[in-house]
Parts: sequence; C-alpha cells; structure tokens
Amino acid sequence: MAAEKDNNEQNKLNTNPASTEQNVLLNNQKSLCCSTLKMFLAALSFTYFAKAFSGIYMKSSITQIERRFDLSSSTVGIVDGSFEMGNVLVIAVVSYFGAKLHRPRIIAAGCLVMSLGSFVIAMPHFFMGLYKYESTRAHPASSLSNITGSVSPCMANHMPPNMDCGKETNYMWVYILIGNMLRGIGETPINPLGISYIDDFARTENTALYLGFLLALKELACNRLYILLMGFTLLQVNSFIGFITYNPKYMEQQYGQSISRSNFITGVSVLPAAATGIFFGGLIMKKYKFGLLSASKMVLITSFVAFITSLSIFIIGCENHDVAGITVTYNGSKVDPFGESSLFSSCNSECHCSSSRWDPVCGENKITYMSACLVGCKSSSGAGKAVVYHNCLCIESMGFPSANSSVRLGVCPPTDNCASMFVIYIIIQIFATFIYSIGGSASYVIILWSVSPELKSLGIGVYMLLVRTLAGIPAPIYFGALLDKTCLKWGTKFCGGKGACRMYDTESFRNTFHGLRAGIRAPSLILLIWYIFMVKKRTSKKSPENGAQQENGSTKKEEHTEDATKDECAAFEVECM
Repeated sequence: MAAEKDNNEQNKLNTNPASTEQNVLLNNQKSLCCSTLKMFLAALSFTYFAKAFSGIYMKSSITQIERRFDLSSSTVGIVDGSFEMGNVLVIAVVSYFGAKLHRPRIIAAGCLVMSLGSFVIAMPHFFMGLYKYESTRAHPASSLSNITGSVSPCMANHMPPNMDCGKETNYMWVYILIGNMLRGIGETPINPLGISYIDDFARTENTALYLGFLLALKELACNRLYILLMGFTLLQVNSFIGFITYNPKYMEQQYGQSISRSNFITGVSVLPAAATGIFFGGLIMKKYKFGLLSASKMVLITSFVAFITSLSIFIIGCENHDVAGITVTYNGSKVDPFGESSLFSSCNSECHCSSSRWDPVCGENKITYMSACLVGCKSSSGAGKAVVYHNCLCIESMGFPSANSSVRLGVCPPTDNCASMFVIYIIIQIFATFIYSIGGSASYVIILWSVSPELKSLGIGVYMLLVRTLAGIPAPIYFGALLDKTCLKWGTKFCGGKGACRMYDTESFRNTFHGLRAGIRAPSLILLIWYIFMVKKRTSKKSPENGAQQENGSTKKEEHTEDATKDECAAFEVECM
C-alpha cells in the first residue's frame, strides 16, 4: 500500500507541470552552490532592466517622434499606446496557459520578440533622409544657412516651391508603431509569469493550478477586494502614464528647457528618487512584517502625501513667451493668445512673409518672432546656427537704434524667475516621486494578497490586461487630445497641411496637464479608503488572536494569501450566479 501511495504521488507530480517544475528546482538547489532560482532571479532582473531601459527611451523620444513626422499629440499618443495594444493581444493567453508550460522559456521567447521590436523601431533612422526642419533656411531651393554674405530674409521668402515635395510624404512612423507593438507582445510574459514563478518556488508547499478559465474569472469578478484595488490602480496608472508621456513636453513649453535637457534631468533626479523610494518601502515592509492591512495603509498614506504635494505645481509656472502676433502685438502690448491676432504689421508689409512658417528668432527687445522675415530684417551674417539678421524694421519701430535692431535664431530664453521656478518644480517632483514610490512595492504585493493562491498568476494577468487596455492605451491619446486644445501655433508639414504644435499657451497647458492628473487621482484615493475598510472588516471577523498576529506580521506567507475569493463569492452568491 505504501508503494502504491508513493506511485500515486509520483504520478500527480508528473501530470502537474508546476509541481514537476518545482520538484526539479528543489533537487537542483540541493546539488548546486548557486541555486537555479537565484540564477533565474538574476536573469529576470536583467530582463526588467532591459525592458525598462527601452521603455524609458521610447517615452523620452515621443516629442522627437511628434516633430520628426509632424504628428499631433493625440496621434503620437496612439504610437505610444501601441505597446499596450500588443500586450493586450496576448496577455490573457500567456497568463492562463503560461503556468502550465515552461515559464522561463516563454519569458526568453518574449525577450527575443521584444528585441525584434526594438530593431523595427530603429529602422526609420536608417531608411529616411536628413530631417528638413520647418524653416525657410531649410528650403531645398536655397542655401541661406551656408551663406556668409549679406542676404535679405525677404528674398528668401520668394524662393520657388519644392518640386520634389511628393517624395517627402511617407509613413515611416508606422514602423515605430509596429515595433512598439512587438515590444508589448514580447514584454507580456515577464510580469505575470516571472513574479508567479519566483513566488511559487519561494514557498514551502505547492499551489494548485487554475480551476478553469471561465470559473477563475468568475471568482475574480466576485472578489470585492480585487475589484476595488483594480479601480484604484487603473486611475493611478492613467495619471502616471499621461504624466510620464508628456512631462518632457511640459518642461519644454513651460520652462523653456530642451527635450534632451528635460530627459537628462528626469534621468538623474526623478528616476533615482523612484528607485530609492521603492527600495526604502521594501525595507519598511520587511522590518515591520506588514500584513495586508498595514501594507494598504502605507499605500494610502504615501499616495495621499504625494497627491497633496503635487497640487503645489499649479502655482509654479512661467508666463507665455512674448511672441509678436500671438501673445503680444508688434508694439509689445499683451493680447489674448486665443483671441484674434495678426502676424502682420506695417513694419513687415513689404516682405509678403508666410504666416505658416515657424522659424523663430529672438530680438534685442526680448520678443520672439515667428521668422526673420516677419521682423522685416534686411540683411544677415554668419552661417548655420550662428546666423544673425540685421536692420530689422519691426525692432526699429519700437525705438531701438539700428545698431541694436538684430535678431538671432531661436526662441528668447526664459526670465531668471522662470529658471528658479523650474528648480522648485524639479524639487517637488523628486519629493513627490520618492514618497509615492515608497508605497510602490506594497501596492503590487497587496494584489497578490487579495486573491487566493490558485488565482495568483491569473489575477496578475487580468490586472496587467486591464491596466494595458484601460490605462496604457487610452491615457496618451486623451491626454494628447486635450493638450492639443491649448496649442497657439501649429506647424506646417513640408508639403503643406497641419503638422506638430510649435507653441502652447503655458497657463492653459499647465492647468490642463496637472488638472487632468489631479482629477483622475482624487477618486482613486476614495476607492483605496473603501478597500482598506473592507480589509479591516474582514480581519475583524477573525478571532482577536489571529487578527493581532496578522497585523503584527507574525503569520506565515500563506496566511497573507488567505482565500478571500471564496469569502467574497459567498457574500455575493446571488450576484455571482
């Protein structure tokens, strides 16, 4: 009988892929100095680094992609959201069937697909020609940027149109969309399978496989804790994705920073603050052995403090640039940027300038003009970026002597007050990011603790599916669409038509960007408070001794993952049937 029992147990292990996988791993741990689990953890950590690196690079390139292909913010939001679109296509299948197969091999295959997507994203860089910036100086029929003699900008405006315009019309940005989608497909198995794999083999007992796809989904839908937590997470992720996608553009338009400088400052300040916060939060949970209730409270406190801190950004900003014909008149008087304005004046009437070209120059009067032609400049000197336009009539008409009536390329720099505002903005972002990230580890762990062990992988998979579908895809699109409403000057494509926005109204941009984020995050805190109330109510039903043990963290890992699903389904039996 004993032999028969052993054979039955062995047959169960052979028919259970997760048990077989764990059995092999445990045997290897006994024979190897460096366990297979630790090797897997090291490989998974490198995979996380690789996918995070490529994801951050993609986010940092959004503004460049927008201008390179003359796309609106809403369209470039679709390109950015294609990563989540690819993830959504396969995440349900991977999450359900992945636990029944060899999870490390599936993750490795996903890494190969992710790398293929990165190569596809880079293809337009090699296939496209040089970038022709929207500028009279970049016109193929002229070579003003290479001329060192005196040339009138008014003459440049009368150059013949480009006959090869049709050749410049392309849709190479579609390669970026497809490549980003492949990145999303390849990234799919990393989170649900990697985390569940480590969590399974870190346990002392095996966990059962899924009860069946439809039945498992039914149990998740009956779990009020899981549903509340998903609502909180979806709102938070919507706010975060919208922020991380358009924050470089915000720093450029609000504080006059270049995109490269904005990305660099973010990389050396905000990202280390996030990493430090996550690490510090993990140490707190480990030291005090937080249970489900304590971890949930930590998430609420950190989210609330970060939310209140971020509200101060509404009063930290800069005024609009003084742009002649858009925000000020040619005499320097302020005007309503969304009201009627004129780009033409008596000082540039003889030049017959284009009203669509965006080739900004900064005058000695600290006013930005859309082009040297619209300033009425009669001559130029220098070459390339060092070109200077002289004898500009619109500056002379304001009382400046002819010796100081010159303009240089580029938008006028922000005031000193704006520069100090930018420093305060970065400090607030660092502090808010650090505080919020302290609860980052806990917010992910409570998802695991809110479902039964059998539904752990599926719970993470559904979580990722909903986050990608209801946050990752729509957030960049509707954030971009609302930001487009604050545009003051649209660019023009090389062959005509509306291109990317060149200038936004800073106040409207600030209120729309941060107001939308705050409006999304506020109700998420209400859902989290409701979630904590439900957890506390469930804990109070237990005996005082067990409740105290769980709150003090002295219970084992298995007690954290108590089958809440069955309790919730019992309470809502009528609704779930």
